[in-house]
Amino acid sequence: MRLRTAAGVWRQFEFAVRTFVDQPDAGVVAYFGLDVTTQRAAERALRVERGRLFSLVETLRDGILLVDEEQRVSVANRAFRRILGVEEPLRAGSDRGWPRLLAQLEPLFAAGVTDAVRLRDIVAARRAVMGEEVELADGRAVELDFVPLESEGGPRGTLMHLRDVTSRVAVRRGLEERNRSLAEASAMNTQFVATVAHELRGPLSSVVAFA
Repeated sequence: MRLRTAAGVWRQFEFAVRTFVDQPDAGVVAYFGLDVTTQRAAERALRVERGRLFSLVETLRDGILLVDEEQRVSVANRAFRRILGVEEPLRAGSDRGWPRLLAQLEPLFAAGVTDAVRLRDIVAARRAVMGEEVELADGRAVELDFVPLESEGGPRGTLMHLRDVTSRVAVRRGLEERNRSLAEASAMNTQFVATVAHELRGPLSSVVAFA
């Protein structure tokens, strides 16, 4: 209930009613009022801030997944689903959502259950891991960062940051392949020089001896 004070300021109150009508010595109904104006204002500000953060997370190009300490999926933005090709919306707060999500993603991983177990163990160990690379079955590559969240009350889950690094991995593999080719060419050149030197050693020795 909103009440206006004598100074013209609106305040918000919550009331509780308790009846003492059945008690002969009382015979009254008591109303207890509590001023909750500050509390309600803080709750509204928190809702607004959460809405802003949600909008920000949803507009990110990289994937964001937040798993709480009970293995529930708290946040999964649109980019996370797009990068991994998950068409169905992820239900926030569903019980054991993280293990279920891993089981759903397992066919998308190139290494299947091996990758799923690796990601599960990272979250279970509650350790920070940066740049964990996973190859997908369709040939793409993604990279994940795992950040354990803490508060005064203890663990608060794990934040996962996902990004598509297919182009970067392709460039890196191209450079690795080029380096291997150069190393092989250098080895062949060295072998060729050694062979020629060996073949020429005999004739040259004869020429020197004749001279």
